[in-house]
Amino acid sequence: MTLTSKLNINYKDFHVGVAAARLNEAITKTYGQFVVVDKDNQYWARADHIGKTASFGCSIDEKSRTHSHEILYSWDKDFKGFRDFPVEINHGGEYSTSDATSLGWSSKLGAHASLSLEVSHKVDKNWTVGMTQQFDGSRIGTKLPAYDVGFNVSYKL
Repeated sequence: MTLTSKLNINYKDFHVGVAAARLNEAITKTYGQFVVVDKDNQYWARADHIGKTASFGCSIDEKSRTHSHEILYSWDKDFKGFRDFPVEINHGGEYSTSDATSLGWSSKLGAHASLSLEVSHKVDKNWTVGMTQQFDGSRIGTKLPAYDVGFNVSYKL
């Protein structure tokens, strides 16, 4: 059984929170965060004591698109990050290129690079088509393919 508890304190555009997660008898996460909200944008700092990480990031909302960026630092001696530094860089975004078409993407630069992209287009009130692709650098040299492509078509009644 997983038990999660959270406490958040908000004052105007400032938010401070702490949380913990427990799985059976072991505490698996303890973290705190500080968030500043500036209109549609958010800026944060958070730390996970058990995971031995701290991160800083932002989410920027610009009309029909949103971008999120985060840099994570680890003080765990076994952590493998970007180019052997104890850091990981995460990015992502969502775009509405029209009322019918949306695009989402994410990337992670850590010990390995990974990228994903998803495009969806609503053809009419019933039909939607889409395409996904992703690259996972951790799969290079394994039996799993590092690159995947998928297509989808859906019909709503």
